[in-house]
Amino acid sequence: MLSVKTRFYELLAVEGTLTAARQTQETLAALLAASRLDAWDKIEAESLMGRSKNAVSDSEHQFKKSSLAFLRALNLELDTPFHISGSLKSQSTSININRAAVWAMELRPELRSETYKAEMDAI
Repeated sequence: MLSVKTRFYELLAVEGTLTAARQTQETLAALLAASRLDAWDKIEAESLMGRSKNAVSDSEHQFKKSSLAFLRALNLELDTPFHISGSLKSQSTSININRAAVWAMELRPELRSETYKAEMDAI
């Protein structure tokens, strides 16, 4: 079950990356079409467009790879059509910084060994 869950969230993340890469490419293409550039700037713009196309291609490859891994984790046929929906959102937490620092210091192995030595000396 953990494998399916991991593959699902991995697929969601890759889908988000693919969407962002496609939006970047569309925005860059619109900006390049609307601007007048001299020869050198046009070469640089074409280079950026090529990198953008490469990023979209890499994202599409990763999406296909993640899709196959997801289907494999579900033990389904690899040509099974499916659609995933969901979103990756982080949950905000409130942390007491002072308490967290004290807790981290208590778990440090150096301090634990010193405490152990002190307890052994006390016996």
